Amino acid sequence: MARIRTIKPEFFRHEALFEAEQSDKLPLRLAYIGLWTAADKEGRFKWQPRALKLDCLPYDSCDFSRVLDALATRGFIQKYEHEGQFYGFI
Repeated sequence: MARIRTIKPEFFRHEALFEAEQSDKLPLRLAYIGLWTAADKEGRFKWQPRALKLDCLPYDSCDFSRVLDALATRGFIQKYEHEGQFYGFI
């Protein structure tokens, strides 16, 4: 279930996230904000790219698996497995 979250103004000056977005040509900043609303209060979410895309970027035509992988590769999120299920952590 989506959560109400707030974004601090400094987020929009996050240089590394901006550079990653420009490099990968993916909507990483908006997706990252969207993941905060999809995650629980500890920052965990089920690693389900299709469902997360509906929560974060429903109108964008992008492969959300690539978005998640790009965020994980650069250390913005972490992917882990628990009891055969994959999860992410912000």
